[in-house]
Order: sequence, then structure tokens, then C-alpha cells
Amino acid sequence: AIDAARAPGSSRVFVLAEGRLDNAPNEQWANGIHSTKFLDDVLIITGNLADSYRALERAFTCLRPKFRRLFFVPGNHEAWITRPEQGTFPDSLAKLFAIMELCDALDVDVFPAAICSGVYVVPLLSWYNASFDVPDPFPDPAMQANKHCKWPVDQEQQLWRYMLRLNQESLDKPYYGTVISFSHFAPRTNCPVLMEPGARKISGCAELDEQVRAVRSCCHAYGHTHCRFNETLDGVKYIHRPLLVDLGLDGSVSKDPLLCIFDGQALCFDMVETYDEAPPGPQCP
Repeated sequence: AIDAARAPGSSRVFVLAEGRLDNAPNEQWANGIHSTKFLDDVLIITGNLADSYRALERAFTCLRPKFRRLFFVPGNHEAWITRPEQGTFPDSLAKLFAIMELCDALDVDVFPAAICSGVYVVPLLSWYNASFDVPDPFPDPAMQANKHCKWPVDQEQQLWRYMLRLNQESLDKPYYGTVISFSHFAPRTNCPVLMEPGARKISGCAELDEQVRAVRSCCHAYGHTHCRFNETLDGVKYIHRPLLVDLGLDGSVSKDPLLCIFDGQALCFDMVETYDEAPPGPQCP
């Protein structure tokens, strides 16, 4: 409600996917984002920002002052129980709820909100459903991709339903104008995934697309797949571009630009430089 009366055209929307700021080069990239260039803008984070709670807190602390608003949904990496966390969180659900409380404390948005008059950002929680792999729609018991997760419900049959159910209240709000939704997992089987055995089983949830359309989204950003995508399907623009940071032999990091998906007036797919000069070394607290 705080921005519902903000003038149209006053906010750009950027997306950060697969940020992995617990990796030193990626953290250095984030630290080098210009401190004032994006203060009128919004950053959407589609999950997999960090594995551990402490690393996630450090990442938020680094990014939050650089943007007017941060929106976030957790990815599968945030659900991992790292070795130091095994005595802190009884399961992954407890950790995710703790992350939600952390977001509240650090002024990171996890619920839908207007960012200016007639423009809304809608986070949607998600988990994968093995039926996303249409030719072989069954879980593979040998898959170990999320072995560090510990769920109090069945990960294959119940968890994706539970996550979608948590979105229910967000679906009933009176959105109008430009609605930008986002999730961690891909919402349509058209979305490309890595060509690895079993990858499609753990990459998306087709039932999520029903919620994308229920909120009248015109653009949906997602993460996880590591396959770039920018295509309009049945009236909705689907976008994924993972962060790509290279470490040079001299220890310097590449200046990967930030993806802008809304320029204040219309949807776009523009790459915007984040630095005015070479990024400095790690300084995040």
C-alpha cells in the first residue's frame, strides 16, 4: 500500500536469478553494484541466493540498500539444511519460515505489493513436480539433487501442493494494470531445462501456471533451470536469465549486467550495467 499512489513510470523492475552470493566471485559482483544508481528501482530475486541462513542474511544486507525494494522467493538451495544448521532447524520448512521472518526484519518483500500506481509484483512459492517431465511423469528415487533438504511432508507428492496452497491468499487480491509474477521453479513445460538425465523432473511445476494466470500476470520471471528464456506464451511473457560471473586469472570478476524486465512504462528485456567502474573486492558484512 505504501507505493500504490506512487507516480506511474517511476519504477524499473530488475531480476536476479541464481545469484549464489555465497560464492566469493558472485558476492564480489553484488558488492560492486552501484550504491545509488538503482535507488528508485525494484529488484526481484527468484531464489537460490545462498545455501545457509547466515549467507542469505549477508546477501540481503548487501543488496537491500542498493534498491528501493527487494522481492524474494526461496529456492531449493535455501531449503537445504547445511551441516552447521543441523542443530538449528529441525527441518527445511522450519528454515523457510525463519527465512520469512528474516525478510520481514530486513524489509525484503515476500508478499504481493504495488510498486507504483497500476504496477504489481507478485511472489509465488513453488516446488517441483515430477510430472513436469511429460514423457516420464514419475519421481526418480535415485535423484540426489536435494538430498540436503529435510521435509516433514512427502517431497514428491505433497510438497508442491503445499507450496501452491500457501499462495492462495495472494491469488484473491484485486490486481490491475501491469502484474509481474515470479517463482523459483519453472511454471510451464515449454520452459527449457538442462539436458541432463532427470533434470526435467526437478525443474518445474506445470500447475503453478494456473496461479500465474489467476493473478492476471503479463510477465513471469523464474529461476532454477539455468537455461535462458524470453518468450511470450498464451499472452504471458516468461523470462529466465541466470547470473553469470566469471573470475579472471588476475582475480577480477566479470561485470555481468542486470536484467531489466520493466522500464517504468512497458515490459522489456534490457541488460543494464551495474558498475560505473571496476567492481571492488568483497566488502559485504
